[in-house]
Amino acid sequence: MSVRFDKNATTFIGGTAATPNLKYRVSDFESGSCGTLRNASSFKEVDDVSDTAAGRSRICNTLKATPDSTDSIQLGIWINIPKDANPGEHTNTLTFTACDDGSC
Repeated sequence: MSVRFDKNATTFIGGTAATPNLKYRVSDFESGSCGTLRNASSFKEVDDVSDTAAGRSRICNTLKATPDSTDSIQLGIWINIPKDANPGEHTNTLTFTACDDGSC
């Protein structure tokens, strides 16, 4: 399974008074749900984590479909907004992709 953010911190948040941050971390919501979790121990900057040609970042090697007690992961997001960021509504699309052959 992989995730793709449409915007990095600079294009999503903006501002220069402090470094804007857009980070994420993946963890099991139910113990043992993912064969190998990536970024489980720390938050990773969106700019620094893409490892596929499509700009997606792998987050889980093998997400189990069964049993129901071990089939959930969670994604934590950390956003740092500088005081001079542009006011108003800001949007960012996250796309999750799953595949059977491990290519995503």
